[in-house]
Amino acid sequence: MNIFFKAAPIEGTTNAFGKLIDYFSENNIDYFYYRCNRDSYSFIAYQFEEYIDADTRNYVDVLANIKASLQDYLTGLPRDILSSFPAMLSFIPFDDTKSESWSDFSKHLVIPKTIIVSIRDMLFLIERIGSDNFPSEAENIKAIFIDNLAHKCSKMPRSENLVSDNLQHRKQESINNIGLAIEQILNGQIEKVVLARKIDLKISGEPAWSVVKQEMDNYINSHRFIIRQNGSTFFGTSPEILFSYRSGKIFSEALAGTIERSLANSDDMQAAVLGNSKKDGVEQSIVVEHIISVLSKYSDSVVYDKQARIRVTNKLLHLRTRILARHVNKKQLGAIFAELFPTPAVCGQPKEKARELLRQLEEYERGLYSGAIGWTSPDGGMLYFVPLRCALYKAKTLSIFAGSGIVADSEPNTEFTETVVKAGSVAALVFDEN
Repeated sequence: MNIFFKAAPIEGTTNAFGKLIDYFSENNIDYFYYRCNRDSYSFIAYQFEEYIDADTRNYVDVLANIKASLQDYLTGLPRDILSSFPAMLSFIPFDDTKSESWSDFSKHLVIPKTIIVSIRDMLFLIERIGSDNFPSEAENIKAIFIDNLAHKCSKMPRSENLVSDNLQHRKQESINNIGLAIEQILNGQIEKVVLARKIDLKISGEPAWSVVKQEMDNYINSHRFIIRQNGSTFFGTSPEILFSYRSGKIFSEALAGTIERSLANSDDMQAAVLGNSKKDGVEQSIVVEHIISVLSKYSDSVVYDKQARIRVTNKLLHLRTRILARHVNKKQLGAIFAELFPTPAVCGQPKEKARELLRQLEEYERGLYSGAIGWTSPDGGMLYFVPLRCALYKAKTLSIFAGSGIVADSEPNTEFTETVVKAGSVAALVFDEN
């Protein structure tokens, strides 16, 4: 499939994205906001056209076969713009979603009609060719920027109960479930499982999304995103990439061991504690071995960090192992995704046995949480990240998701506390009291 776009620079700064997010949310316009984990670019895509393929589950193969180009390449457009916006977007849930909670997110493959891209604080309007309103859309965007200069965001919502109390909800049940998982691991039925909690908070109203976006932008080394479909909003600050592909190379990473980042101690001191943790080392190695095993089937050159590094985010530190595979055929990306996803970092090992245990213990549908969000760009590259540190807002209910990896050496109370810390970092995006 061929998709053609045209581009033009427009006046404004990245602060304009907050105004657009408020405008789109208030007018129930579907959109996807994303800021790169390296802060090298950001974009907001909207006016989605759903793409239905004969095999609608084969999302990655569809993206791999897309051919996109940027027409009317004007003087002054940066070369890296070709890798900085999506020609087609893909939203892949962790499981088959049938619940009302995720009913608004039925579009899994979409082509955005309009994208606004920010590169080095310059804004560019990108629009799919086939529309006659390219100049008028630029005027519409300009009008939104001007109209919202005096726009005052609504107050941030409040929870019916103390947020800290909600984060502790069903503590004993969660600890019991962790204990059951450890029993299965010790009995040799599984090697690892990632148990997650869904924490529902009744709140006074819809979050002020421009304020949430502003808070999210402070989260270093994270993929920051807001997705709105049919009036529901899914958002978060995920540290984890599934894979990126460009010019025959796949980059992936294992991100498993986790500790809370404390202002009382230096990052180096905390990194040493995490790096010497036997439990976190085992958890990390399971993920590393899985990714290397999959990529080695499709590449004759797989290299990786022999010793885990440390990924620092605003609230947490993670063990991180970088993995690179060369000489990968783009036509194999669908098969690679099917084997990689979901990785032991968000599901468990072996995959199917871990999934079955999750169905028994979690009692809810994860939906897009721990699924995969990705796109293909006009330069032929592809990126998928795993949505973590995230929440779903729908009809005055905020559902926060947080999990922890369970292995033989896990201690139930410690694992529960990890979910509280992770959920708290998401709540801090929304509530003034956190």
